Amino acid sequence: MLKIGHRGAPRLAPANTMAGFRLAVERGCDWVECDCRAAKDGVVVLAHDPEVSDESGARACRLDRATAAELAAFDLGAGEGVPTLAELAEWAAGSGVGVMADVKVGGLERKIQLALAALPYDLKMVAGADDRGRMRFRDLDPCLPLSLTVNRVQIVALRNRLSTVDTEAVTLEYPIITPVRIAALHARKVRVFAWTTDDLRTMHRLAAMGVDGIISNRPDLLAEL
Repeated sequence: MLKIGHRGAPRLAPANTMAGFRLAVERGCDWVECDCRAAKDGVVVLAHDPEVSDESGARACRLDRATAAELAAFDLGAGEGVPTLAELAEWAAGSGVGVMADVKVGGLERKIQLALAALPYDLKMVAGADDRGRMRFRDLDPCLPLSLTVNRVQIVALRNRLSTVDTEAVTLEYPIITPVRIAALHARKVRVFAWTTDDLRTMHRLAAMGVDGIISNRPDLLAEL
């Protein structure tokens, strides 16, 4: 079962930063999850929201108004700037770490595919893309592993979606995961990733059900599994 640091280790370092990714791995994570958006110059950078801010919230910067270089110099806290996906992939490739890239906006498929090319197929996965983006990823690289993200509202349509969506995995909001759903997905050769829990008891329960990976903000708890 994979232990995946959600945006790195956000309780220990700013989210989506290289320091956070390193700390997640140091504390036992096999993979890290990151959020992909575009800087003003089109470079794929790692941030959950369209705007980043420092730890105090006193300073903020919109991604579409700053270049990747300017975002790298923006202090999110502890001297950490906004990294690029290519930077993360290069580090992960040299460290044997997997990357789950969560796509937050469309139109970046080619750039994301190229950035992740530094990683072998068994150490990368793209999640979060809409149907159009997923089709684009398939056209660019049919072997690139994809994960369909499903929340509590979307779970009702999961069975119908799986009959039409080409995917290697699903990333399910953890409260909707059941042994029956896991068995049904595994029968289709679809891996199941649980997102996002920071409770050790819940992690143990999910692991006992047979999920293929758990995404958490608490790498320290994942290390106890």
